[in-house]
Amino acid sequence: ANDFCVVSASSVCNEFSVERAGTCRESGVCNLCSCICFDECQDPCPLDAENDADNDGFCANVDSCPHDAENDSDSDFLCGNADSCALDGENDADADAICGDLDSCPYDAANDADGDNFCGDVDLCPHDPEHDADHDLICGDVDSCPYDHEND
Repeated sequence: ANDFCVVSASSVCNEFSVERAGTCRESGVCNLCSCICFDECQDPCPLDAENDADNDGFCANVDSCPHDAENDSDSDFLCGNADSCALDGENDADADAICGDLDSCPYDAANDADGDNFCGDVDLCPHDPEHDADHDLICGDVDSCPYDHEND
């Protein structure tokens, strides 16, 4: 019981004292008439034994990611504590072990193999750093004459 409620026949809390035991909160607000368990009202998360372990303001019973303060910030349905790429919604799309938020070429597993500052997914000649220098539409890495437009 609590000091604010006196259970008696005339008490305004009388109807709540036994039937509502364990329901100290209604819509997140302490209900002083739940005299049996008023001490629970001091607990910010009465249904969460860890009391908002990630300190994000959501108790575990309503927190989609109870151990991830960012609450799945990349919206990939993986909580940060279980998400190897917590800020990359595609979770390393090119599977090169570099998360997309840190990957200079998030869709190129080779990460610009020819070093020409064009990622392989948009580089017409991903293994030719000179981008078909003779402009004969044959990439230098497979062109028998990479500097001769007529290939002779």
